[in-house]
Amino acid sequence: MSQQTLFENVQRLVLEHLTSVTQFLDDMVLIESPSRSVEALNLIANLIAERFHMIPGCSINREYGPMGPHIRFQVAGSPRRVLLLGHMDTGYKLGTLAVQPYRRDAGFIYGPGVSDMKAGLALIWGAFRILTMLDCDIPTLDALFTPDEEAGSPTSREKIEALAHQADAVFNLEAGRPDGSVVIARKGAAHLVLTTHGKLSHGGFAIETGINAIVELSHKIIQLSALTDHTLGKTLNIGVIQGGDNTNTVPDLATARFHAGFWKLDDWNEMIDTIRAISQRPALDGAWSELSGELSFIPMERTPRNQHLYERVCRAARLLDLPVPSAVQTPGASDAGFASLHAPTLCGMGPVGGRWHSRDEYLVESSVSTRLALLIVSILLTEDELS
Repeated sequence: MSQQTLFENVQRLVLEHLTSVTQFLDDMVLIESPSRSVEALNLIANLIAERFHMIPGCSINREYGPMGPHIRFQVAGSPRRVLLLGHMDTGYKLGTLAVQPYRRDAGFIYGPGVSDMKAGLALIWGAFRILTMLDCDIPTLDALFTPDEEAGSPTSREKIEALAHQADAVFNLEAGRPDGSVVIARKGAAHLVLTTHGKLSHGGFAIETGINAIVELSHKIIQLSALTDHTLGKTLNIGVIQGGDNTNTVPDLATARFHAGFWKLDDWNEMIDTIRAISQRPALDGAWSELSGELSFIPMERTPRNQHLYERVCRAARLLDLPVPSAVQTPGASDAGFASLHAPTLCGMGPVGGRWHSRDEYLVESSVSTRLALLIVSILLTEDELS
């Protein structure tokens, strides 16, 4: 079969199966699946497993855990391996569909989680289905659907890294950016808590005997905020502060919860060393502090191997006579960072969408077919280029 005939078959099959892909998306969005809602996540996992059972030769391995199920799918092919990633959880609470109904309007599809990232899950299923129908060699296909990305992937990181370590290429099917771009680099993220301890006393007649934990925390907040360097993309945001019970008591306890963002793992290592130093250095005599929390997402750094994989996607777009997507860096973190430690990785390969985690989250309906074709041909070219 010629390459031209092969890609014409891909486009034909995409159009033939587009209705089933969008119906799968409909069914998934109508099952709300917030992070930490294990029962709801099991329901959507049941639906997903049923759909993948329809694919001949697809093996399914489901593991149950405290944050919900992980499902791994595999279709055996050549020794080359491509890993597709997606998460089943959304950033919306149960009951959101009642006030934010799933709907289509003027070429857009709206609903909680429609593009972040249930459309990406539907594309993975469509890619598996169509690739198994093609009369050509394909790489071994792995897919991992996780339950906790919106909560920082505490139970998924190890599984993602293990599969990525075996992969020759990884595509994360998070939504394509609103302008159609794919994502070649993403920030890492950490969520930390600083607790300051002082000494309780009366705020009137015995104020001098107390040590004010809020004042201690205030000194540290100023120092922590100074770590933000927008030119390097290093940010630190104090999001929540708590302390004290009333105005006539010197508080002995105060806390600050904050988020750190960074483009490079080296930046994080430098930041956390400075944060620890700030936490250990008291501003008030007798005060002391505790630092807790950890790195949530590894940054997906812009590397030569990620660039090489992006060039395969550009070639696929040209072969399909589609607009070549640009490659962007985005501050939002994702599971792609874990994968990129071990294999060439691209994120944002799903259908185009935007306004995630809001009442207006949307998906560009026409992008479902174009991104499905782009994903399939990118996978085929990955096999070709790596051979």
